Amino acid sequence: MKVLLALALIVIIILIIYVSKQIISPLLGQLPDNDITQEMKRRINKLLVHLMTNIDQYNKKEREVIEKIWRNYNDNNMRENLDPDPPHDTTYIIGKGSTIAVCLKQIHNIDTLTFVMIHELSHMGLADMEHPLEYWQIFKFLLIEATKMNLLNCINYSKYPVKYCGLLLDANPLFSDHVKPI
Repeated sequence: MKVLLALALIVIIILIIYVSKQIISPLLGQLPDNDITQEMKRRINKLLVHLMTNIDQYNKKEREVIEKIWRNYNDNNMRENLDPDPPHDTTYIIGKGSTIAVCLKQIHNIDTLTFVMIHELSHMGLADMEHPLEYWQIFKFLLIEATKMNLLNCINYSKYPVKYCGLLLDANPLFSDHVKPI
């Protein structure tokens, strides 16, 4: 009986995976090979290589986050989100990085696009997919590092809001005194 239940559970899991891929896959396409997407990838890759190369200079919590992101990130998993549904699914990750869907339906400022990608990287450094305080601390830490490396000109979105694929970016933890980096 236990064997049958285990087999049934496996079949259900396989069906869920199959159905979700059938629903999601048509909505994703290859990233366009243009200057802005190449620059976004270059910036993110450079940030992660820098973090890993200098990992010994970070505290224990920062190192844990860096290592999680490093394990989960693969720029070959980036796809263009062909059917973004604001306000929810413009840019997102599946399975901590097995798919990274990016909304590119409009030409965006490279700093805004990099900011959004660092937002997604922050999810990869945390077990929780929501936005608890620890998420914002990770996000702020990554923004600080990217800014130090001149990979990002951080915009104070609360003063200068920007539209990104139908979403209003109106906050940036880098400019918040309420969020401390990890």
